[in-house]
Amino acid sequence: MSLNPYESPPGEEPEPIDTVEPTAEAKRVAGPAIGLMAISIISIVMLLLGLGINLYLLATGQADGVVPESGVSVAGILKIRIAFGVLTLFANAAILQGAIQMRRLTGYKQAESTCMLALVPCCSPCLVLGIPFGIWGLLVLSDPQVKQAFKS
Repeated sequence: MSLNPYESPPGEEPEPIDTVEPTAEAKRVAGPAIGLMAISIISIVMLLLGLGINLYLLATGQADGVVPESGVSVAGILKIRIAFGVLTLFANAAILQGAIQMRRLTGYKQAESTCMLALVPCCSPCLVLGIPFGIWGLLVLSDPQVKQAFKS
């Protein structure tokens, strides 16, 4: 009698777990897809934090005043930052969603568009960090075998 409470009862063998080995194409796509997912999640979190701070400053009236050098109101600058932050948030959400599709080998055109969007510095996750993953993704997606894997 064993003292291990997690051991299978005597006479009962555990059923083997079915594992599916990823294809070579799935392995090639995984690198840029995971990279784009990781940096877009980081970017989304940072954008939400920045938007929250900007909205707080605007709502509490702490943004009242004028920048001395330029004469521009601080509230006006915050409104522009909020608008740009929302647009960038949507771009990063689209990149994240496309990277997930790319990782699953579904939606070739969407994966390609995601990599192209990651090349735009203002829309790219974490500004320029998305550019290398976008280039890498486009190079991998241009392979005919990878294109075929998306179709099957």
